Amino acid sequence: MYLSHNNCLPCFKGGKKHFYQIWRYYPKYFEKAIIAECNIGYSVFKDITLAELQKQWEAQIPMFDDIEDLRPCMCAL
Repeated sequence: MYLSHNNCLPCFKGGKKHFYQIWRYYPKYFEKAIIAECNIGYSVFKDITLAELQKQWEAQIPMFDDIEDLRPCMCAL
């Protein structure tokens, strides 16, 4: 639904943007990928593990997911 290809979920040839989409929209598959990394002892990426990426992404979640739909505050604070 959110991906423009018919590859496996997740596709281990995918980049960080692909894994972000998996983390965001298919969290069960992302967790399986983290477990697979732990089991084989190697990371999908040379510079960072999926668990570390997950921590980064979780730290960047905005307070409101649908920020575009919010109306400006009119309370004059």
